[in-house]
Amino acid sequence: MDYRTTWICIAISLLITLNGCSSLQLVPLQFARNVQFESYKQNFTIDSSGCLNKLDDVDYFGCIKNLNRKIDQTFGRLVGDDNWRLLKDKYGLGPLRDELLKKQLNIEGVLNMYLSLDSSSGLDKFLLEGSGWFYLQREQRKQVLMTGNFKIIPKIYELEQLSRGFIDVPIELLISSIPGEITHRVDSNVIYRIKIARVHNLDSVYIIDYDASHPVFMPTGKKISHSDEAFAQMTFDSDFTNSKVIDLRGRNFLRRDYQ
Repeated sequence: MDYRTTWICIAISLLITLNGCSSLQLVPLQFARNVQFESYKQNFTIDSSGCLNKLDDVDYFGCIKNLNRKIDQTFGRLVGDDNWRLLKDKYGLGPLRDELLKKQLNIEGVLNMYLSLDSSSGLDKFLLEGSGWFYLQREQRKQVLMTGNFKIIPKIYELEQLSRGFIDVPIELLISSIPGEITHRVDSNVIYRIKIARVHNLDSVYIIDYDASHPVFMPTGKKISHSDEAFAQMTFDSDFTNSKVIDLRGRNFLRRDYQ
């Protein structure tokens, strides 16, 4: 191969490379969609420490009464008053309360999340939506008390929200079945505050913080206020976390001509 032929080959190779890079600017937007499947566990965080400090006190039974009222209010809102009454009549409030405080009455489930960049915002925002299912269980007894489904209420977020370390994800729960009972359909709303971490401090590369507990709220409004307290904490299964990176770099190589 002579000198001239060598330079022709180099020029052709460079042209192919440049055309390849140029074509990256035409990658369809859906190529940047992120899909995550997560398994989770949710423990309730109703505080009983005040009652434990009064075991020898005349106020102990009054404290337990207030604790029972708080449990009734929480689960009445979460699963519906009629469904909660069915569970209390079937299993007894005392045993359920004791297992609740020992973290043995809990929820397990799966969550499918879909993160899609929003073309109308210049790719500076994203849509989060999804669905999942769950069951309420007496873990030590291996009894399933209730099952249900839920959906993530679709919501647009600023990308910079991820760098703040969390996103508030609104959830609509649908209670679907209490084994052996006529179940009353209930739609209730909670908010998962999912904590987010950066991967090796890289810009625009994130991952769910699998080492953290993620608070669950049941606010009276659409947003969490300073007066709202978490009634539960959820943790995600930490297997295969290295495969669940949310990499939002290279957005300039995506199509923007959808409007």
